[in-house]
Amino acid sequence: MSHPFDILSIPNRPGRLIFTPCPGTKDSSLGSALSVLKQQAGAHAVLSLMPTAELAQNAVSDLPAQCAAQGLSWLHLPVADEQVPLADFDAAWPAAMAQMAELLAADQ
Repeated sequence: MSHPFDILSIPNRPGRLIFTPCPGTKDSSLGSALSVLKQQAGAHAVLSLMPTAELAQNAVSDLPAQCAAQGLSWLHLPVADEQVPLADFDAAWPAAMAQMAELLAADQ
C-alpha cells in the first residue's frame, strides 16, 4: 500500500501534523490511503479542506464514512481553492479547533 504523506512535528508540543494529498487520490483507493495514513503515519483524524463539491469531483464523497469505518475522526473545514474561508468554514471552526487541540494534546 502506498499513499504520500509528510509528518511535521510541533516544537515543544505533543502531537504532530500529517500533510497529505486527499486520501483516495494519487493512484490509491480511499480505503487503502486511509489505512496507510492510520497504520504507517499514525493518523487518528483526517481534516479535509476540500468543499463538498470538490470531494465529489474527486470521487471521495464517502470520506467521512470511510474514516469512521477505520476508526478515524473526520473534520471538515471547507475552503475553495485560492479563496478565503467563507461562512461554512467559520461555522465549523470552533468545534474543529477544539477537537484538533484535544488530539494534539493527547499526542495524536
